[in-house]
Amino acid sequence: MANLQSLLFVALFFASGVAVYGACEGWSPLSACYFMVITSTTVGYGDMAPASPAGRLYTCASALLGTTVIFNALQPAVEAALTRLRAALVPAVALNIDTADPRLSLREVNRRISYGRRHLRAALGPLLIFVVGVANALLFLGLGAIDAVYYAVVTMTTIGYGDIAPPPTPLAKLAAIVWIPLAVVALADGVNEWLAIRTRKRIREHCDADDTATDDDGKPIGEAEFLRRVLHREGLVDDDTLASIARKFAAVKKEQ
Repeated sequence: MANLQSLLFVALFFASGVAVYGACEGWSPLSACYFMVITSTTVGYGDMAPASPAGRLYTCASALLGTTVIFNALQPAVEAALTRLRAALVPAVALNIDTADPRLSLREVNRRISYGRRHLRAALGPLLIFVVGVANALLFLGLGAIDAVYYAVVTMTTIGYGDIAPPPTPLAKLAAIVWIPLAVVALADGVNEWLAIRTRKRIREHCDADDTATDDDGKPIGEAEFLRRVLHREGLVDDDTLASIARKFAAVKKEQ
């Protein structure tokens, strides 16, 4: 239900943009959607911009909404597509250990795990989307190999200098509308997974070397307290969040 509401909200957002930009700027529906995509993803090549006061005023509101609410609403759908892509690519890089296997000790996991393989697997999705972007630039933008790579990198990183942008043809704009959200989310998703792998590596190695299941007085602590300590130390959760969870637990326990 939440995903359906998000998609309806996105549809309404683009429909309103098509109506406003069509009336105020004389843009076609495809051009309006293209402009809203490069705005929402913060790529902003600069090849299009509203000229009328009404169009600029609408852009002020839609840009703020698009880069936050709308992009977040689009993200689950894009990530679902990327998840399917990753699932298809997973067999290409086999992992030599299942870290979820409860039979393995922490020391054995640290001894056998290959973080290089995990980083490579995390990079497969963004790399494939990057290759698609290069192919898009070669086919629809008519760029050479170096400029195509440059365009794909500048777009995926949302730098968008504007020196190279999709030509004003329907096919090029349609390709950009589909590829740009995938590219931006794929890179962000890949970077987040790389950081998560590093965090898990640090937790495993730190726990293996230093952590103990006792408090400052040498008394044993429970699993919940141990989790709280590690999460807090690694910056995965802050004091306010921990306090909110503790209050929620106290309230639930009181109601039982």
